[in-house]
Amino acid sequence: MADTKASPEAEESQASPERLKVTIDGVTTEVEPGTLLIEAALKAGKYIPHFCWHPRMKPVAKCRMCLVEVEDQRGLPPACTTPCSNEMVVHTDTPIVQQVQESVLELLLANHPLDCPVCDRGGECPLQDQTMAYGPGESRFVEEKRHYEKPIALSELVLLDRERCILCDRCTRFADEVAGDPLIAFVERGNRTHVLTFPDEPFRSYFSGNTIEACPVGALTAVPYRFKARPWDLEEVESTCAQCAVGCRVKLQSSSSRVLRVLGVDSEEVNQGWLCDKGRFGFEYLHHDDRLTAPMIRIDGELVEASWGEALDAAADGIKRAAKEGPDALGFLGGSRSTTESAYAFSKLARIAGTNNVDAQLGDGLEAAFLVGANPRASIANLDSAAAIVVAGPDLKEELPVLYLRVKQAALKNGVPLIECSPMQTGLSRYAAVSLIHRAGETAQLLSALAGAAQREPTDRPPAGASATDFQRAVEIISEACDKNAVVIAGRTGLATSDGELGASATQLAEAIGGLVLPVAHRANTMGALFAGCAPDLLPGGSRLADGDGGSRAAIEKAWGRAVPSHEGRDASGIVTEAARGNVGALVLMGADLIDDFPDRSLGLEAIGRTGFIVAIDIFMTPTAAAADVVFPAATFGEQSGCVVNIEGRVTRQVAKVAPPGSSQPEWYLLDQLTSRISGKPARWTSHQDVFEEMAAAAPAFAEVTRASIEGAKGTVVRASDTYAPQEIEHPPIATDQYNHRVIAGRKLYGDGQVSGRCTAFRRIDTKAVARLNSRDMSRLGVEDGVAVRLRGARADLEIAVMTDDSVPEGSVSVPFNRIATSSGADEKETGESALHPIRVADLIDSTAAVNEVRIETLESPA
Repeated sequence: MADTKASPEAEESQASPERLKVTIDGVTTEVEPGTLLIEAALKAGKYIPHFCWHPRMKPVAKCRMCLVEVEDQRGLPPACTTPCSNEMVVHTDTPIVQQVQESVLELLLANHPLDCPVCDRGGECPLQDQTMAYGPGESRFVEEKRHYEKPIALSELVLLDRERCILCDRCTRFADEVAGDPLIAFVERGNRTHVLTFPDEPFRSYFSGNTIEACPVGALTAVPYRFKARPWDLEEVESTCAQCAVGCRVKLQSSSSRVLRVLGVDSEEVNQGWLCDKGRFGFEYLHHDDRLTAPMIRIDGELVEASWGEALDAAADGIKRAAKEGPDALGFLGGSRSTTESAYAFSKLARIAGTNNVDAQLGDGLEAAFLVGANPRASIANLDSAAAIVVAGPDLKEELPVLYLRVKQAALKNGVPLIECSPMQTGLSRYAAVSLIHRAGETAQLLSALAGAAQREPTDRPPAGASATDFQRAVEIISEACDKNAVVIAGRTGLATSDGELGASATQLAEAIGGLVLPVAHRANTMGALFAGCAPDLLPGGSRLADGDGGSRAAIEKAWGRAVPSHEGRDASGIVTEAARGNVGALVLMGADLIDDFPDRSLGLEAIGRTGFIVAIDIFMTPTAAAADVVFPAATFGEQSGCVVNIEGRVTRQVAKVAPPGSSQPEWYLLDQLTSRISGKPARWTSHQDVFEEMAAAAPAFAEVTRASIEGAKGTVVRASDTYAPQEIEHPPIATDQYNHRVIAGRKLYGDGQVSGRCTAFRRIDTKAVARLNSRDMSRLGVEDGVAVRLRGARADLEIAVMTDDSVPEGSVSVPFNRIATSSGADEKETGESALHPIRVADLIDSTAAVNEVRIETLESPA
């Protein structure tokens, strides 16, 4: 009997929904059911004029510019809200349609000012373009145009010229639908309708800059760009943002070798065109007067400018002297803020110098093997159709804002159930089906309990102080999502807790429910640096050092011409701890500041003070660089080309657009020169392509990554290294002491770091640090908002203002890691001046402790 079973291709064809045939201005195209006419027209190569429609927002048909004529239908339907039907015939340029378009434009221009010569949108304005293409050519209105005060500051970053607004609703829809920050709205009625903020509530959204880019006229303008340039004066390249590890695609626009504007690129795989304001406006540091411009060496206790040859010789001599004391006398920290090529060069230098003591993370991430080896790894796009999402990591809105938008969209728009595991409420809490708020530092225990419950292991009560009701609801959700591609997002939940087993517990949960893992990191190229070998237990390509006796090690040793060290290396915390004990002869730091960016500031200070020789490669004279013996000025984002790897393993390009200041060089270049002096072999690289080709030959993870494959917005995904095999998980009891408040220390989007602090746009935003406490704790202390208290910890006592915040659970205190706190520690009435004491949360943190706790005292309490 003949086999009558259909082929897989036939089955797929039979199962797929029927496609629709639509004819637009004589051009026939096929589309999926539900496709809007305006989208079908674009597919057919026909442009229908519009103002209010945006492909990433719900259609509203407010501008009426996209009206079309459909055969066998009455009236003129708007193309932006009309779904296609089979055999539909549409006309977009009939006389009646043209008459409507002319009328719409005439009315829009009746009160629109003639600001084109000075408007930031002039030359790239849809209203200009459509008036020329579809407008009447002249106006019948002779009355004086409407005038408003201009501009109005909606926030520190966004200005509004009300008379230019055409009421398209794009900005208000974005703020509400996409960002979830409905802080701007239409006010008044009739011809007095305009966009405005609510009283005493500025438009302080982390995504406000997207409204400027979405605005089809010049009604919304950016403070940093206003009146800076005309579009035809700008040159642009497509690149990858360097502000966080999401890897948003951007356009860098410059004039006269200065970056003036950053715009989003619609990459479906990553950012869908959106940017956070830090990524959009955080480029001004590139041209700051504080940039390092020449190498420096320390002579007679002072840093003085030197030639590149002198500085390279001095650095090589210092590293070689320390190397004579053994591999543990050396430490290499950094690479996660660099391109992957530079990180590879950094890893290579460490190994050529004879040590595996190299780490791209500064003691503030999860274990390297988990980050590069977690399998099966999720993509960002997997979130859209996940059966469930479990978030166990930092506040995504603060640290990875565009990933936050994607998770929010999945939960709110696509109905994906979201489980949040956090020591306090975050920006995602209002979208979560369940928020498992628990004691800081015990997230791993909670994930292990969820994994056990999903496998029907009995649980008397949920660990870490989580609600039993919420825990049971979370178990129900993940049980329903088993084997349906649920996604576990895992990252460091805070800097005052170690989260030591979190990677293993996240993997355990993903395996228990048959789901995917999406590891998250803080700095832009942490993944690329780890894949390049900037970790003590990893070789370039992500293979484990202990398992690298096969092809991986052989390929690397062949490329380098010498054996790879086999001793067990130290991570950042181990390196800094040994340096603080006086056991490290030389530290090489690349974009790493142990004083302002290491979680344990006192340990970092001691390490700097007791290390015999320090080399700093940086763009600013950081506190750590100021203590170094040799300082190299480095090129940075926008000044050097190379590739970066985001949290999902996607490799994309960063492209140089402007020249670096002074004699600054790409890091891979100076590292190659240092390697040459230490190894005695000639320098090998003349461009970043040379570095990439050696890295691809030596590192198996990059074997399938070609320069051509990473040219576009999509890039290519490097495979996880398959090296992560968590050992049996143990959750030892966490020791507590007499201190009664557990510290939650996370980063805020806007901080006082070396980069953000040098961006004029962000200096307008208040970034003063405050401690946040639950209202019950505030009542017990008897303090009110704004009052200074003392946080007494094992390491230090800090005075800081407090604010009520019920998103923080009782018994915890939330403090921002990357902001300077100022508190009035003296009586202003007595001194006649404000005695401001700049402090940092890092002074409070002991990085060797599983958790950090403090006692909170009023300033009247005895010191």
